[in-house]
Amino acid sequence: MGCQFKQGGGLYTRLRVGAVLLAAGEGQRMGGVAKSLIRLQGVPLINRQLVALSGAGVDEVVVVTGHARDAVEAAVAGWNGVEGIAPEVAQKLVSNGFVNPEAMEGVEAADLIAAGFSEEESAVILKKVSEAKGGKA
Repeated sequence: MGCQFKQGGGLYTRLRVGAVLLAAGEGQRMGGVAKSLIRLQGVPLINRQLVALSGAGVDEVVVVTGHARDAVEAAVAGWNGVEGIAPEVAQKLVSNGFVNPEAMEGVEAADLIAAGFSEEESAVILKKVSEAKGGKA
């Protein structure tokens, strides 16, 4: 992702910065529209958050989806470095201690499957961990 407006570059290298954007709200008190899709001056709130995160130098964003998952993922589909993840997957990551690359040292797909992840989820997680450690996907 990086700053969409500054187009990367700069005088020095820096750590990659990630963020988690919670976009699972149902919005019952707001007419049943998913909170992240509510428009303010014609722009969905989730897009406003992505612009703010981009401007702050965030490189990758994981969007935790829930209510209106397909619509939320469609809204963020055009952003580089943004990936949707279901709330149950996010909860598994946290509850199983898989929250940073160091915690994943030595973990294999079979370990993730045993922890309740699907084969597809396990492959995505291991790919992201490899990328975070500087490896190739």
